[in-house]
Amino acid sequence: MRLQEGQTIADVGRGERVSQPAPLALAALEPDDLVEVEVGEQIVFRPVGVTPATAVVFYHGAETDPRVYGRPLRAIAEQGYLVVAVTMPRYLAVMKPAKADEVIDAFPSINSWVIIGHSMGGAMAAKYASEHPDKVSGLLLWDAYPPANIDLKDAAFLVGQIYRIDESGSAPDNFLSASHLFPDNAFLVPIKNGEHTYFGDYILAPHRPVPTTSLTVDLQLAIVIRATLDFLLSVESAEAN
Repeated sequence: MRLQEGQTIADVGRGERVSQPAPLALAALEPDDLVEVEVGEQIVFRPVGVTPATAVVFYHGAETDPRVYGRPLRAIAEQGYLVVAVTMPRYLAVMKPAKADEVIDAFPSINSWVIIGHSMGGAMAAKYASEHPDKVSGLLLWDAYPPANIDLKDAAFLVGQIYRIDESGSAPDNFLSASHLFPDNAFLVPIKNGEHTYFGDYILAPHRPVPTTSLTVDLQLAIVIRATLDFLLSVESAEAN
């Protein structure tokens, strides 16, 4: 997220600017025989009948209700992972980038944590991981990139990025300018004709641009879910070796 000319951080994160969950996102928050769901300041997805060794803490995008990501986060939990999505102050991860500490402390039985973030949430997830390498086993950025002062080249944890590219195969300029911050073995998954808001099910706030991509949200979410699960398997494999 970039501030507009004359805008300060106090101008964003207001209720009328926060994108809300679409019906499919809300439906994914209903518990069933596969996943228990607790919705509060944190949204906790617990796989039924499984004692997870690996868990995910998720940072939402700027000015976005975390329930927006119900579908992909639930799909991850259905595969046996504990998933905890936090709600940031003013819906801005930059306001509390160390929020993951609260989640990790609340689940001491978990052996391995992966932090995932979308957009600004991804940038702040990168900040958290770089400052707490002893607490995370993996960092996965959903259409996000590290801040310029966060060099992940020699990270002690696995690093991944799922990101959009255009028809010609080019990523946005700000993504390209941050590519040198990633390790050589980074897990990279480009999505051709991807859309920034198709990492969840949005009812967009009025100031958000309407998507124009030819890709559907269902298809993109399928790619995001599969790639995220592959990344989690890579983390578990690295932990086992």
